[in-house]
Amino acid sequence: MSRDLRALRRLMGTGRAAAVVAFVCAFPSGARAETAEEFYRGKTVHVLAGFDAAGAAGFLVQLIATHLGEHLPGRPTVVPQFMPGGGSIVEANYLYNVAPKDGTYIGTLFDNLPTIQVLDPGGVKFDARRFTIIGSVNRGENGAMAIRADSPAQTIEQAKQTVVMEAVTGPGTTGFSISNAMNKLIGTRFKLVMGYSGGGAMLRAFEQQEIAAVMLDYNSFLRDSPAMINSRLMRFMFQVGDEPDARIADVPMLQSAATTPEVRDIFMFLSASRRLGKPIVAPPGIPADRADALRRAWQDMLRDPAFITDAAKIGSRVEPRSADQVFKAIRETIDVDPAIARKASDFVANAN
Repeated sequence: MSRDLRALRRLMGTGRAAAVVAFVCAFPSGARAETAEEFYRGKTVHVLAGFDAAGAAGFLVQLIATHLGEHLPGRPTVVPQFMPGGGSIVEANYLYNVAPKDGTYIGTLFDNLPTIQVLDPGGVKFDARRFTIIGSVNRGENGAMAIRADSPAQTIEQAKQTVVMEAVTGPGTTGFSISNAMNKLIGTRFKLVMGYSGGGAMLRAFEQQEIAAVMLDYNSFLRDSPAMINSRLMRFMFQVGDEPDARIADVPMLQSAATTPEVRDIFMFLSASRRLGKPIVAPPGIPADRADALRRAWQDMLRDPAFITDAAKIGSRVEPRSADQVFKAIRETIDVDPAIARKASDFVANAN
């Protein structure tokens, strides 16, 4: 009999359980949990985007893929992966249900998806509150409705008098939901032309006069369409957010077009996505140590001067938001007053 086993029997004979526990802990079995650094070393981390590579989300994902690996333990390879479709619902469903829950898949959570979860859950196969939240690049950026200078409708009032052809990717996006709500609540005549793969495709259609209007982040227009803005081919009908963007302070806010307090509340709820910014999430249920490693790497990346410089080049503000802050915005959106949610639900999926 080994000396260790004889010692253990003597301890058991005393009946002192605490001594037995202390003895056992002093002689580990040799098994050791894998650290996050050991796990990520040699791995590939996928960063998913719900749109094509040419739009704002695509540029951001490519930027994250360039920088995040430098801050993750084990220095894994990080690659972007593009999954356009359904206003980013395809990507979110994949991340929630299909992607491995081991910390090797993360992705953008399109800012309008918590609203869609409330208003049009038919195609939604996720609960945004259960994603593993990593953080967000910034609080959010105001949206804007761009209108061609040769369109007969330059203002919201004029858009009530004439049909305005607007490019959208599909139901569930901010552009679809807000324009649809405006049509039904205040009588505008936006004609939603669906099926575009992302911001890049919509802007090409705008420039080629296939459509007359498109709604995107204002920064996306600054980054991708400076020539059209400078030539005044592109103008702005209204902006979407909690408060005006000072750079287009003369462009009216969406809520200023509301005809009743209830309509204003609906417009504000449909604008809630502006609060989320550019959140990054992982599937639910990934190991806690890897979630912590991803969050630390995320915050370190957002403080990295090289990332900040590159983000400025693509028009993205870097104002780091923690996982807790992002989760609060998601929860508050999903926990909206049910009466407002019921009234708004008709505007998200059905354009008729």
